[in-house]
Amino acid sequence: MQLGPYTSRPHQDLCVSEIRKAVMQGHGSIILQAPTGSGKTLTAAMLAAGCVAKNKSMLFIADARGLIFQCRDRFRECGLFPSVMMAGEDYSHSNLIIASRETFTSRVIKRGKIPLPHADVI
Repeated sequence: MQLGPYTSRPHQDLCVSEIRKAVMQGHGSIILQAPTGSGKTLTAAMLAAGCVAKNKSMLFIADARGLIFQCRDRFRECGLFPSVMMAGEDYSHSNLIIASRETFTSRVIKRGKIPLPHADVI
């Protein structure tokens, strides 16, 4: 798959294919685990591009500030334009959101400061 300047590798295509197959089989909780350097961010961008193409929404939650910006930048390079939900960032409602786990938990879950964003895929 070609996303912006990136061409997916065979193992990334297989991951996306297996995730989609699991969804079609009715599995609701699917986790992708892969080693450092395997291209998890690009794989997530591939899934996000599929969501956008099908007019579905996606919420991507990352644990560290650096990972959130890395993910945002990679998504942008792939032609996707996510909103970022984290302290100090302008949060706008969109169908593609990258959220800080800490901000999401604090603002949405614990305090209810902002509504739970709709997401077809998390």
